[in-house]
Amino acid sequence: MWGASKDEFIHSFGSRLENGEWEVKGLIERVSKGRSGAFFYFTHDKKYILKTMSKSEHRTLETLLPAYFSHIIHNPNSLLCRFMGSYSINIFEKQFYFVVMENIFSSHRPQEVYDLKGSWVNRQSI
Repeated sequence: MWGASKDEFIHSFGSRLENGEWEVKGLIERVSKGRSGAFFYFTHDKKYILKTMSKSEHRTLETLLPAYFSHIIHNPNSLLCRFMGSYSINIFEKQFYFVVMENIFSSHRPQEVYDLKGSWVNRQSI
């Protein structure tokens, strides 16, 4: 898990109480300013980011993950984000998809921020 133990990863989302029940620690919600309208959630310790995604995005990511994993193993200093997992959950008979990523900014503050877009469609510069 890219330097995090399973217990450390799980602890970022919550903890097991003495009675055995699971207590989820608060997630911090951010709404995307992009067209997708995806929701972003940060774990309480800001170590991980959860991003909602569509079913097609989920399928695409799952097809890319084997090559991505190989790339990260062979290029451990890569600046690509670290995907921790791709998940789906069924709530009230509706399927939701999301990915969990390591938040590199939890321990590093950027000096400059750029908003890089993958498309030129409906975009213009002045």
